[in-house]
Amino acid sequence: MALFHWLGVIYGHALLDLLRYTIAAEKTSQPGFYLSLTEEFVHLPTWTPEQVMRYLHNQYRRYESILALGAYHHLLPLKLRRKSVVEQFNVPCFLRAIQVLHIERTPETLTNNLEQLLD
Repeated sequence: MALFHWLGVIYGHALLDLLRYTIAAEKTSQPGFYLSLTEEFVHLPTWTPEQVMRYLHNQYRRYESILALGAYHHLLPLKLRRKSVVEQFNVPCFLRAIQVLHIERTPETLTNNLEQLLD
């Protein structure tokens, strides 16, 4: 089953990682647009801002290179580096984007065509 979310690279990676806590999700060639799921579900899990912020604090290095944090960001103290990643990620915006997603079942041929276009 494919989950087409169209959230972009940053939010797509976060969605993948957070989903992996509850659902078997696999990275695709275009994780910013869709993910591969091995099981079907009715709705996406809900996360609290605290859960997403904890995830970002643990994974901040992954996002430093894809968020435009400036040439001297790596020279900042660790606490400030983590804080800036969380702020630039914009947790409330991510949670709003996740909340408006809904599960839409599509014919397998349509899913295959979309996957081929994105690969």
